[in-house]
Amino acid sequence: MRKVTALAVLAILLPCGAAEAAEVRLSDVIHVLGDVTESARPVEDALVVAFNLSSSYIIQTFSGEKGKFRLPPLPSGVYRIIAVKEGFAPAVATVTPSRNGGRELALRLGAARDLTAAQRDAVWQVRRAIPSDILRELGIVDESMDLAAQAVDLPRFSGEMVSMTGVSHGGEAAGFSRTGLGVRGAIGSGWMLDVSGTLRTMDQEPAFFSSTDSFAESAGVSMEIRSTDSARYRIDSNRNSWMLQSPAGPVRSADFEAHNLQWERLGANVQLRYMTHENMFGPAQLGSELMEVAAQSRILKGERGELGIGIRVGQESVVGNSLGVPFRTADVTTRGTWDLARSFELQYGLNSRITEFGEAWEPETGLLVRVSPSVAIVFSGAYKIDDQDQPQVYPTLAFLDQPWRFAPRYRYGVSLTGGSSDQSRLLATASVSEIDAVMRLVFDDQFEEFWDAFYLEPGDVYQSASLTVQKHLTRSLAVDVATRAGQASARHQEGGAKHYLAGSVQSLYIPSGTALHVAWRFIEQPDVDSAVAMQESERINLRLAQSLGLPLGLRLLLGLDLARSMNSSVLADGDEIDGYHQRLVGGLSLAF
Repeated sequence: MRKVTALAVLAILLPCGAAEAAEVRLSDVIHVLGDVTESARPVEDALVVAFNLSSSYIIQTFSGEKGKFRLPPLPSGVYRIIAVKEGFAPAVATVTPSRNGGRELALRLGAARDLTAAQRDAVWQVRRAIPSDILRELGIVDESMDLAAQAVDLPRFSGEMVSMTGVSHGGEAAGFSRTGLGVRGAIGSGWMLDVSGTLRTMDQEPAFFSSTDSFAESAGVSMEIRSTDSARYRIDSNRNSWMLQSPAGPVRSADFEAHNLQWERLGANVQLRYMTHENMFGPAQLGSELMEVAAQSRILKGERGELGIGIRVGQESVVGNSLGVPFRTADVTTRGTWDLARSFELQYGLNSRITEFGEAWEPETGLLVRVSPSVAIVFSGAYKIDDQDQPQVYPTLAFLDQPWRFAPRYRYGVSLTGGSSDQSRLLATASVSEIDAVMRLVFDDQFEEFWDAFYLEPGDVYQSASLTVQKHLTRSLAVDVATRAGQASARHQEGGAKHYLAGSVQSLYIPSGTALHVAWRFIEQPDVDSAVAMQESERINLRLAQSLGLPLGLRLLLGLDLARSMNSSVLADGDEIDGYHQRLVGGLSLAF
């Protein structure tokens, strides 16, 4: 459900400035200097804070004689510069990269209550984004920033709300409604709270299905609390349910439920997870219940390398199956790096698993080669040594954009990273692996949350590739492209290769506050409910968010969903063999 509110808050998440055109070489650093004044009079001892909108990098200085100030050289990026002093309204400016790398600012403080709406939003954005411990270290929690906030009557809390509705065109596709709400702010002294929730329902029109029932529902909530000692507490909970029907079977419900409690401090974290699912692996009507405790920490760090360790203990029980006996596991994982030379870094690790059936060990290694200061290539490989009496008996649920929960038989790959600044980033990866357990690969949630998936079986050779590009094409246009493709050889069928292609393009035109999001997905694989039929699914979603320039940051959301499915067991896809489903999407988002 992370993507649910992405369109509504895209203009906040992407930097507010942009670089020169792609053919212009930007400076790697920004030199910012200037003066702080009030009514043409210089202001001494004003605090000047620079906050990087992409990386949260923070640095500060004070204005000196005649209000002059100079910040240390800043890494290239988009910065919000704020000058504050007791008794004045803050001055706000935005700095973007340039060719010469130099910017001279005239920061003019105002009367205590003379601040524009844009300045008010900028001050609140910086105040809530900087961690409390850093604010206190800078000395601007109880003093200047709080005084600035009081001077302009800033609220202690802010939030966003999104409401969207999709209406089927021609009565072929299920309509849906989606509501999201997020609130964040300060509680007590030195504590920050962030709460968000989403509810989505997909319904068919009454002529096709009972108006009291839903084809699919999903709901999720997360809460995070951060304290001044760098501690972080997070709770996540979500549940998804959707209706399935095999070609010759009854209607059944597939369900997924997960809860996660996490504590983190100074790079160490502990997680307690609970997950249960049912009917997510075809007609076998197999379900399982998983409980696990996991912890990770860095144990060594030196000038040339570091070493971290992770421990996981879990128990999984099968529901609706004759296996009956809980499957208990204990995993120990290590990860480390070592600088061999100026341009070479060794990456190494070991995945190990102990069960009542035996042990499995998977050493892995990699080599990072720095081609230039901004470009690196990583070669990696891993191989599992399995000494278990019987193979993994429970199916695995994994996410495409996250590491494997269970390591494959072997894996090797290469990746390329590049980017000269926060304004330009590139990541390309390719890998080959052999699967040794039944796996359901879940896509991200740009479409339906869990009811679209890609299945892998023991013996499948899985090949995947991904590409992510983030680029500021001009000062006014930012683009983010992410795509992934995969293929697996279905050895249980003759010539039965299965494929998927998924991705998205997001763009933001800064002057008008126009955000565009196009997402796509194609899946071709044997139908899990049939031994013969091939399942195909094609989807394209288009979303447009337009700022209306009204109070509360009101945005208009519009969109179009196109889909075609064949032999799909998901009732929300409809039962047309070659029919294209269309949904018109509309809604509003606001910030308060």
